[in-house]
Amino acid sequence: MIFSRVVGQDGAHASVDITHTTTAPVEPDFSFECHIGVEIKSEASDTIALLNVEAVGLFKLVGDFDERIWRNYQNISAPGLVYPYVRAFISNLTVMAGLTAVTIQPINFALAYELKMAGEASSNQAQPELPFDSENANE
Repeated sequence: MIFSRVVGQDGAHASVDITHTTTAPVEPDFSFECHIGVEIKSEASDTIALLNVEAVGLFKLVGDFDERIWRNYQNISAPGLVYPYVRAFISNLTVMAGLTAVTIQPINFALAYELKMAGEASSNQAQPELPFDSENANE
């Protein structure tokens, strides 16, 4: 799943690209990795900046579960657990570096997965826009 958005404030524009990938489960313990990547590019008139962050969460499902639970955990729960750490890290890093704080909006991974599945069912549709959680967003 790849999301992209252009954000701007006070005349400065930046692009934010967010990726989410999950490795295939490794038997016999059904462990997997959830990768969340965020790349922020800014090309203001006098500054070019690039920030690229990737976080990896290691997960293991225990007990009996069906395919639906497995897919939901891979595509909703796991990225929902890893992503807040990436957001906090980017915000803290930019502040501690003496830059303007960068706050990335929360993502509704349940809606993102639902849109992805709907898009795959109807392959003629364009890639859905990132379902940011607008109630908790700081722009």
